[in-house]
Amino acid sequence: MPTGIYTRPKSTFNRKEYDKLYRETHKIALRKAGKLYRKTHRTEIKAYKETLLILDSCPKCGRERKIDKRNKGRLCRFCSRKGKPGHPAWNKGTKGVVKGWSKGKKLSIEHRRNIGLSRKHIKYTQEWRDNISKSNKGKLRKDKVMTYWGYVCIYKPEHPYAYDNYVKEHRLILEKYLGRYLTSIETPHHINRIKNDNRLSNLILFVNNSAHIRFHSNPNKVKPEEIIFDGRSYICQ
Repeated sequence: MPTGIYTRPKSTFNRKEYDKLYRETHKIALRKAGKLYRKTHRTEIKAYKETLLILDSCPKCGRERKIDKRNKGRLCRFCSRKGKPGHPAWNKGTKGVVKGWSKGKKLSIEHRRNIGLSRKHIKYTQEWRDNISKSNKGKLRKDKVMTYWGYVCIYKPEHPYAYDNYVKEHRLILEKYLGRYLTSIETPHHINRIKNDNRLSNLILFVNNSAHIRFHSNPNKVKPEEIIFDGRSYICQ
């Protein structure tokens, strides 16, 4: 027989946790039962709610509406909001206000002459005039810029696919080599992933962006007919 004092093992039962869990499961069960009851007795519940409605008028504005008879004598939903702080409507107070002071008006010849005379005091220096004329001609624009994504763009306002008068340099290099414009769906790719390295030996041209994406995941998934120009073979030339 074992010797020594026998100690009863400490119980891991927690009454508070058990009661909490019981209450939560009981609430869920009651919620489900109530939902089922409301679904099966929908017409009876609707008829009961209609018996509670009465026609009552607002004590402030006199507007009649149907309310619960237990709420008889209360203000309507419009009067109860008045006087309470809240965010005003974005167009509050703008009804009928003319946006422009000259909207719908025809200025007289004298008025136009006065406007011209009021602007005569503005004096433009010759340097300022030259800069304005140069900027209009595009001479102050940078011929070569780099985008946020690292692509080099060339100023080509006459290009049919120019975006804001600029075209990406690698597209221009491929166009010069192929002797034609690239279409909008043809997608170039940089072999070494350096976007400003626009050598022909570092470029591959795909027929569409789908082939370009598949090349990124697995180059073996791209068919040879989907590659228009391959810079890897250009090295051997």
